Amino acid sequence: MSLFRSTASRSAFCILHSAFCIASSALALDVYVAKDGDDNNSGLTRAEAKATIAAGYAVLEGNAAATVGARLILGDGEWTSTDFGSTLVLSNGWSLVGEHARDKTILKSLAAGFQFFDLATGDTAVRGLTIDYNRSSVTYKGTAIYLNRGTLDNCEFRNYFSNATGASNMLFLDTTETKTITNCVFRSCQITYHGGVIYTVNAQNTLITHCQFISCAAGTSSHNALGIVMFKGAKGGTVRNCLFLRNTVYGATSSSYLSNGGSIAGAGGSTSNMTLENCTFAECRIVSGTADTVAGNRTTKGSMTIRNCLAFGNTNNNGPIGFVTKVGSISYSAADVETAGTGNVLITADNTAFRNVREGRYIPLTGPALNAGTSLGWMTGAKDLLGTDRIVGSGPDIGCFENSGVEPATYYVAKDGDDANSGLSRAEAKATLAAGYALLSGYDETLVLGDGEWATSEAIVLSNGWTLVSENGREATTIAPAVKTRAFDLATRGTCVRDITVNFKRNAYDVDFHGALANNPRGVFDRCAVSNLYAYKVAYVSLVDITASSVDAVFTNCLFSNSNASYRRALFWIDSGKASFIGCSFIECDGYNRFAASSRMYFNYGMVYFVDSASLIRNCLFLRCSAYGIYDTGSATYGSVVSCKAGSGVTVENTSFINCKIPNGLGGALSGSAPNGSSGGTAINCFGYGSTNSTGEAANLMPSFTYSHCASDTQLAGEGNVVLTDDNFRYRRPATDDYTVKSGPTIDAGTNSVWMTDALDLMGRPRITGNIVDIGCFELETSRATRFMVR
Repeated sequence: MSLFRSTASRSAFCILHSAFCIASSALALDVYVAKDGDDNNSGLTRAEAKATIAAGYAVLEGNAAATVGARLILGDGEWTSTDFGSTLVLSNGWSLVGEHARDKTILKSLAAGFQFFDLATGDTAVRGLTIDYNRSSVTYKGTAIYLNRGTLDNCEFRNYFSNATGASNMLFLDTTETKTITNCVFRSCQITYHGGVIYTVNAQNTLITHCQFISCAAGTSSHNALGIVMFKGAKGGTVRNCLFLRNTVYGATSSSYLSNGGSIAGAGGSTSNMTLENCTFAECRIVSGTADTVAGNRTTKGSMTIRNCLAFGNTNNNGPIGFVTKVGSISYSAADVETAGTGNVLITADNTAFRNVREGRYIPLTGPALNAGTSLGWMTGAKDLLGTDRIVGSGPDIGCFENSGVEPATYYVAKDGDDANSGLSRAEAKATLAAGYALLSGYDETLVLGDGEWATSEAIVLSNGWTLVSENGREATTIAPAVKTRAFDLATRGTCVRDITVNFKRNAYDVDFHGALANNPRGVFDRCAVSNLYAYKVAYVSLVDITASSVDAVFTNCLFSNSNASYRRALFWIDSGKASFIGCSFIECDGYNRFAASSRMYFNYGMVYFVDSASLIRNCLFLRCSAYGIYDTGSATYGSVVSCKAGSGVTVENTSFINCKIPNGLGGALSGSAPNGSSGGTAINCFGYGSTNSTGEAANLMPSFTYSHCASDTQLAGEGNVVLTDDNFRYRRPATDDYTVKSGPTIDAGTNSVWMTDALDLMGRPRITGNIVDIGCFELETSRATRFMVR
């Protein structure tokens, strides 16, 4: 049974609104277009689908029955702007819909400025589609959607980018007719000058409800913008039950609408009347401005009504920000800054707990936002953003999420189980991984995997905040992927693999394989052990590849051992996005050095290679690892255990590099990709000793980093750095891989940081046992009565 499952296919939106996507009306005309269709077909049934959009559209145009409710149903697959040819004009109550879930039908732009559709009358709609504006290849000069009339429902809009020097908007609303945007996601969209991702002028009674704005941006460091959702000159509109997560606005230094900056959502025009209800703003930031706000207006132009809204973790240049309105009111809302008004509450990290914030859930589990909103007429029979009843308890929760009062489900799989069991308890465990996995459906659910080895033939896909965890720890539970099989796909933030061992069993990966453990993982690997990855003769085999800017992967307390990446690759290849390695050990891993054509030595980028990534390595150990430099040692610009391209901005803290080797190159344990060039990286409290390169000389912490309070065999430029020699320090028990320094200049010689409070070293000891932290990943404890094991 396949373990693959797409993220959006399990979405509550697709479940709740599937009727919009494909339910047929006895009176309406449906016309089908599909990749397996034929333009000689009638197009009037799925079996008789047309093959081209033009042919399907011609059926609508030429059929007298194509009146209100008629639909052009677009089949699964990717349809490009070339397939459309020109803008599809919808009128007479027609709709353009995807055949199945919105992630199944993708419209991809191949031309700057292309507009896929025009909703010419108010009774038209677009439903169940994803529109990818293809930022990597296409730059828009202005607006992608003019929504003057009609409805957008259950769609995703992503990767829009405009570099126009005049006002630009992804979605522009004009005319006084009513417009509705429901259940839509706006992801990774950026406008670069004035305007907004959604911008309204003269719009009236606009409703934006149950939508998500994720990782969008308005403006750049050189061009200010107004906001993500901006009502300017709008006669009235409501934004309801929406999530604004990790968005960025570059605030203006002067603006006739918002004074000293922008807002994530705001009103600007003198006749604007904007209402925000039950919206959540989290982890958003205003850059460049100092008088900005998450939502509101700072002048007398326009009015804002804000109620039942939540703001947490949002900042501008001066610190945390919340809701502010010059004209209007703020009531029954919650923020981490004080907010004047009726029923408003202060939420803090101490008085409020949220569920799965990495996934962006921000469902209040405890705190003053629970049941603290004011009941509104639309809430009767309504749902929150995830499909939970809008009111559970004595009143609505503040924000777009409602606490259902029900804990996410946990399911069990065990070797002594039975697939006829429910899986809801250990006694009722399923017997196969496939049967247990099939139970996952709701948000933040957990699958507990019992003792033993579990073979897989496809990647285990985790989404919606799901966790896969061992019942009795990583020593008891092993995933054994088949040869050339990826272990996991962590498809969304907030997913987690915990306490699992992954054993690749030295299967020969003789094909290019980007990410045998995971490719672009968006979640967390915690307390896992990964071993025996074996790359053979080919390029580009890695354990993890990160090439998408939206990825923020986390690896905590993991052990990577006896594994190697191929030539032209690294064990972890971080080309974009970022990764955090905290409390991890890399032991006896290497870069494979056989060149496919001649079996000669060939270069490798080491254990972790950062290209353009503000990533973090903290409290980690690299022990007896190796990387091969370029074959021609005269131009040996590659070959380091951890290496960073210039400008990467990587931070390495309290990490130890011990007895590593660069057999064929001039790099070192920690280096830029050009050993003597700039890396843009910063190393603090790091320890390097016993590593050598092809010159036979010591090669530990190379000069391409900026160092402070670090220890190596040579004097490093920077504050607090110390020199190590064979005579001035001693390890405790190196034969057992305990490289804690028991005497020497690294004890109490680091510099303390805020993160060290209550933190542990690599062996689980307090990170600071004296007044000052030790250099490296190990801390000399004040009492030797307790023994620890390396994680």
